[in-house]
Amino acid sequence: MITAVLEHRGNTLVVELPCKLYELQEHLSSIGITWQASSLPVSGTGNIRVKLEAKELVGEMVLSQMECVDLFLELNRVCQEIQKVCPYGYDGFLDMLSPKSDPACDRYFFYRTYGSVLPSTATGLRYLEEETERYRTTMENYQHACRMEEEEEAGETGEEWEEERRWPISLLVYKQRFQNPNYKSTAGKNYAHVRYIATRPRVAKNEGMNHGLFGCLKPGTSLTEFQDWKDVARLVYQNSRRHVTMYRSVVSFGEDTAKELLLTDKKAWERYIENHIRTIAEKNGIRREHFQWAAALHKEKRHPHLHVVFWDDSDEKTKIKNPFTHPSVPNNIRRQMIKDTFVDRIRAYGEEKTKAAADLRNISDSLVNDFERHIRLLGNKKYRKFREEYDLDAELTEDFDFSDHTLNETADRIFRLKSALPPKGRIAYQLLPEELKKQVDALTAYLLSQVPELKKLRTDYVESRMKMVYLYGGSEEYLSSQRKKFEAEADRIIANRILGMVKTLNRLDDEGREAEYREGRKKYYVEQMVLEMFDMFSSLVDTSCRQYDDFEKAWQGELSKEARKELYLKYQDKGYEH
Repeated sequence: MITAVLEHRGNTLVVELPCKLYELQEHLSSIGITWQASSLPVSGTGNIRVKLEAKELVGEMVLSQMECVDLFLELNRVCQEIQKVCPYGYDGFLDMLSPKSDPACDRYFFYRTYGSVLPSTATGLRYLEEETERYRTTMENYQHACRMEEEEEAGETGEEWEEERRWPISLLVYKQRFQNPNYKSTAGKNYAHVRYIATRPRVAKNEGMNHGLFGCLKPGTSLTEFQDWKDVARLVYQNSRRHVTMYRSVVSFGEDTAKELLLTDKKAWERYIENHIRTIAEKNGIRREHFQWAAALHKEKRHPHLHVVFWDDSDEKTKIKNPFTHPSVPNNIRRQMIKDTFVDRIRAYGEEKTKAAADLRNISDSLVNDFERHIRLLGNKKYRKFREEYDLDAELTEDFDFSDHTLNETADRIFRLKSALPPKGRIAYQLLPEELKKQVDALTAYLLSQVPELKKLRTDYVESRMKMVYLYGGSEEYLSSQRKKFEAEADRIIANRILGMVKTLNRLDDEGREAEYREGRKKYYVEQMVLEMFDMFSSLVDTSCRQYDDFEKAWQGELSKEARKELYLKYQDKGYEH
């Protein structure tokens, strides 16, 4: 960001800012700057000369705001904070400070609606410090809105899927839907959906990138792995503001079927969807020259699947006031993709059924349906354990065998808790009366005693957090207090998922859909809740392990006790936030 050249008593030091505090202090002491370091101004002193040069635009911005009375260590700290809140680049931060006249070119324009802090009126490094906090708060508000959106969409169980869920798992699953383009909230939801499919855990990432989004935005050209998912998300957002319908779809196979089709890596899935994307366009009535799409592969163990977002970029499509897709459209897409994917197997099956040669050359819909029924009956035992609960914007989860007694007991307790809570207002553990907290705590303890997988993941989470503590060390009393802290943190994760389920049930009540969770549906909702706990703990354990690895690398070498403490404190609060 900034290169600093310091001269003191004939010694010269070149240091790149930002850098870690303990490293900076060691650098300064190497040229004899010790006690003066904390009060060293950026303009230097009589015997210490300081020269600062910007290495990039963000560095130029920092130097332009700096005042002579600002301190050198404060400059480094502000650079650290800016770097921390801008993990994917500084464009959005710079555009917040200096908005562009053209909103289409402004990287911060989309996030403005999530801002809750007024611009700073301070000067110097104090101004940058307050503006950095404003940017951090805005990004956290945006991420919170995205999480809420994902939870809401993951909880949706639209009636259009109910008929399909009654059947055993299909050889190929295709689902399609869209958010009404005439609603004000749709643009933000579509942006969040692109972010979701591009960056969710277990996404197959593009080589050297932090996301897995690929597709084609220029009809007639080959598939492209996009450099930045946010570029595509912004295009989706802008199209949504123009009332263009942004379709969301999922293509999925069972694990064994995917292996049979040699869909074992990201490139194979890219080739597959590129070969079949025209079917999606044609069945939706979109001409090839106006068809644009983006996709991402989610590598679920038992249900690998592609999320595809697509749209018609022709001007005529912006004039549709009440968009509607007939249910036969996704079904026809699924049937055609089965025809094209399993053509040899269908013909072989038809020959066994002594179908006419003409019928075999032109595979009929009735033959495809007959073939699917045959596969279902043939593989009934094999697929019986698979629960086909595909939510369009949620990951397809692994299956665990929960006992009916556990599910029924948990459902009863949740519904008793629901009846004791107000139907409106915020539902959070810390706001509950003590009596209700005891009910939630009791249900948490019950789930841990009845679901061994959940108990193991809770233990894994606590141990992953304790690894950092062990590195730093401390008394037995301190280690014990930290373990209790992380155990309470893990229990709070479970408690908040329980309350999240209560919130979902309240929302269904508001929508007049309470019949969806009566009797048979109760166990489904409880099972989904526990699976979400599994997913959340797994993700948090992975994050803790990555932080530990980073910490261990920095730990190599001779560090003082204070330097180790600084590194530890940097990571100690990086766990679950509730």
